[in-house]
Amino acid sequence: MTSSVGDVILLHPLMLRSASKNGRRLPRIITNPPVSLVEPFNFDRSDSSEYSLVELKTIRDLGGHEKLKGWKVTGERLAVVPERPMYQAKWMEEEMRG
Repeated sequence: MTSSVGDVILLHPLMLRSASKNGRRLPRIITNPPVSLVEPFNFDRSDSSEYSLVELKTIRDLGGHEKLKGWKVTGERLAVVPERPMYQAKWMEEEMRG
């Protein structure tokens, strides 16, 4: 995959997993930090300069501003809590107990 400055690539966290040879023999650390929104997406803003890059990309891919005229959030916004921190806390507790 090749991207350019400003590209946004949203993938399932397991999509880019693959084995690779570590030619430098130095430890490599991979992390998939959680991403969260400050506010829900808004695809019908009165000031088009306020769109985020992800909103602009989504609008373009859905066919343009006209197709999203009058769009609004209709469902409740729920927090998604990943299971990973829960497991990590459990492992840390077990390590501390020895």
